[in-house]
Amino acid sequence: MFDETEEVELDPNGGDFSLGHEMGIDALDLISKHVDAQAAEHEPIVILGVMTALMQYAIQACRDENDVDELIGMAKEIAQNTLDHETRH
Repeated sequence: MFDETEEVELDPNGGDFSLGHEMGIDALDLISKHVDAQAAEHEPIVILGVMTALMQYAIQACRDENDVDELIGMAKEIAQNTLDHETRH
């Protein structure tokens, strides 16, 4: 999977972040289509499933649980800052 000795700096301005964000938007579009088609009843439960799959991968990909916690914290902070910025404009 990943080289366990490699240390990666988390950069929300890099190309990898943009790629991952685009993938996330695509997943949300897919969730919305399934909810609109009534193939899924509860959007938050579908999102929970997607987040769980991502967490499983993150746990496998990161060196230790603190790295996963850092990813979660950064993602939450970036999302909140984005929402705060969108709300103000």
